[in-house]
Amino acid sequence: MEKVKASLRSVEGSLQDLAARRERLIKESRDVIASCSRCIINLHNDKQAEAASELATARRILGGLKRTASAQLLRYLVPPEAEFVEASVVFALIGGRPVPSISTLNSSPEAYVLGLLDSVGELKREVLDSIMKGKAMVAR
Repeated sequence: MEKVKASLRSVEGSLQDLAARRERLIKESRDVIASCSRCIINLHNDKQAEAASELATARRILGGLKRTASAQLLRYLVPPEAEFVEASVVFALIGGRPVPSISTLNSSPEAYVLGLLDSVGELKREVLDSIMKGKAMVAR
């Protein structure tokens, strides 16, 4: 019976560690998503430097989250990673640069595709905003 008790204590510690890492991922994922949102808002307001700063913040936090996540927690990374891909794509295209690759962004396949799809809506908004501002050439 002592071996079972020792095993359960070990399992309990492992589960507590997993729960703590999960909570960190959830909390800091919100920070990544918020930074990506501010990046895109800044891009729509022609504030490239502020957008770059927010994107760098998101990249830094996301990198830390990837180091924290284990195989059991990887599913929690898809939403913030997709937002990061979206912000990175919009940032690149508005800046006249090519769409970053999956390897450049160090993204999972699911997050990369979701981020690309989400970026379409933001680019549509950018085109419409440019047309409304009388910048038809930018809209192209």
